[in-house]
Amino acid sequence: MVLQTVSRIFYSQTAANQVNVEYQFVTSEVPGGFFGSRYNDYFSVILRSETGQYAMKSDSMNGLGITEFDNSTGASKWYKITLPVQSNQEMFRLDLNVANVWDAGFDSQVNARLLTSEQCTSCEQSCTSCTTDPICRDVCLNPPIDSCLFYREYRNIFIQTLKAEPQCISTILSNILDAMPNVSSPVRNALSIVYHWLQSL
Repeated sequence: MVLQTVSRIFYSQTAANQVNVEYQFVTSEVPGGFFGSRYNDYFSVILRSETGQYAMKSDSMNGLGITEFDNSTGASKWYKITLPVQSNQEMFRLDLNVANVWDAGFDSQVNARLLTSEQCTSCEQSCTSCTTDPICRDVCLNPPIDSCLFYREYRNIFIQTLKAEPQCISTILSNILDAMPNVSSPVRNALSIVYHWLQSL
């Protein structure tokens, strides 16, 4: 068994609430046809903070399961490990360990990348600050209802539908005008924006 270890030190960003590290296990045992065998290479990822917090993930090729890998490259999916930040510009240490079991002919490795330390005291309209907060999740395969991506996608569908069925626009405009006297000022302002936007289509 050959064990390899790499360590890195980094600091959280100012006013960050948490740090996030993504990691990926890559083993040539999978494309080599050795999944499920005794050549069960394994790895661990350890994230520690100077305040004594730590998070650890460890697994093996067989433990992850064949569905977690790209059979042609031996690369697993990306996973995430997270720790909260308890002090300003807190120091963190990341340890990556990987072991080649029974042979050195088919290597394995762990890839890691530091994601931006999240500052979630407020959410930007661009949805780039707080990726773990659903309302600010900018990229998602199946965006939740409260996410910016959800509304962007369905706005585009809405626009395409209106352009395909322009006769619907006059009905919607009429409904907006009917609703305006009965809603609060913020909603009325929003409806006014939508009204003028629809007129421009």
